[in-house]
Amino acid sequence: MGRVFKIEQDCQELSAEERQKQREKEARPILLALFEYLEKEQGHVPQSSKLSKAINYCLSHRNELMNYLRDGDCSISNNLAERSIRPFTIGRKNWVFSGSPAGAEASAAAYSLIETCIANKVDTKEYLEYIFTNMS
Repeated sequence: MGRVFKIEQDCQELSAEERQKQREKEARPILLALFEYLEKEQGHVPQSSKLSKAINYCLSHRNELMNYLRDGDCSISNNLAERSIRPFTIGRKNWVFSGSPAGAEASAAAYSLIETCIANKVDTKEYLEYIFTNMS
């Protein structure tokens, strides 16, 4: 996987289309070899071991991992998403004061809208004003 992440680092400045082509050319063979290796090793590892669970997890999520090859805008890592929700998870004790499950759900929806605006470089205030003005 280190090699795949190195490919991503090298493709960082490319357009989404160029990045997708580079992934197909360089990362696909690495991932296919990884899955082939895991399938071969799967039968040689005790089923109750943690390694077996890791192999089975990886193999059962093959399609999801290969998905990133199809779109140059898709990230191989969820680090950006994790960083964006970090303040939310750190402050989750405060969410008990939402008053009700519906209040907590509304807070989560609002937070999701705000973080989506930030991630897409959309003016959050302007977007929320638009939504609230045009809600029916």
